[in-house]
Amino acid sequence: MSTLKDEVKDGSIIATDKAFAYSPVQRALNVAVHNRYDANPGKRGFLGGTINRINSLHTDLKLFIKKVQGCVYQASAR
Repeated sequence: MSTLKDEVKDGSIIATDKAFAYSPVQRALNVAVHNRYDANPGKRGFLGGTINRINSLHTDLKLFIKKVQGCVYQASAR
């Protein structure tokens, strides 16, 4: 929890899936708004799958950065 306390400032707005585990954490972190979305893309119309799209984007970004870091490392090693 102390690690999150350094990253999530009081009054933050967070978005998670509907897992129960987030509720006590968000209360302990003093967030202003906790938006909970269904992770299933087939539910709740436009909002359905929001978390999956964010997770997918995050994964793609990490893979891109890993590739770029590898290119930069290889170029600097020459």
